[in-house]
Amino acid sequence: MALGIGMLVDNSIVVIENIYRLRSEGYSIKKAAVEGAGGVTGAIIASTLTTVCVFVPIVFTEGITRQLFVDIALTITFTLTASLIVALTFVPMMAAGLLKIPKRCGTPSLKKVQQGYAKLLELALKFKPVVFIGVTVLLVTSALAAYSRGFSFMDMNMETDQLTVTVATLHLSISILADVLALVETHARDVDALVLRDLHLLKHLYLLMYLRWLRHLC
Repeated sequence: MALGIGMLVDNSIVVIENIYRLRSEGYSIKKAAVEGAGGVTGAIIASTLTTVCVFVPIVFTEGITRQLFVDIALTITFTLTASLIVALTFVPMMAAGLLKIPKRCGTPSLKKVQQGYAKLLELALKFKPVVFIGVTVLLVTSALAAYSRGFSFMDMNMETDQLTVTVATLHLSISILADVLALVETHARDVDALVLRDLHLLKHLYLLMYLRWLRHLC
């Protein structure tokens, strides 16, 4: 939810801004609501799908990756889909009933930002090759940085039915080790992931641990 919270209102902002623009141009409130929402429908659907298409494939993965990330993928997909539906239905309905004739207003700081952006845009249009080269350099740099970080966060086929046991053998007698081994074998038989071969390996492991303990005493 935290990953998609910033994207939930994006579609509604785009729809409201387009309705506001048409309303300021003299359209009636109902016509502005209908045409404002219809004019950006394709754009906001495409924008939402670009994010959804990133997370949906996680649902079809297997192993521990699915267990860790499938909830995140489903949450973001459902919330963005709901925000898209709200932006195309609820927002125009509310705008048609609540949006009044807009009044042009602004602050000196906002005007300065707009003027600065206009000058920057003029420079970008004047020196198109420089802008193109700069964007290309940033793209190549990003691709190289991503490649250097690797593409696999974890093994997609990693299994979760694994067990790690650590036993300290210092100051333990052979009788105690035998009792511990018997207890482990008793509980291990109840675990489907362990087979008889693993039980024999446990015996050899405890024998090796006991020999190391004897060497430590000597």
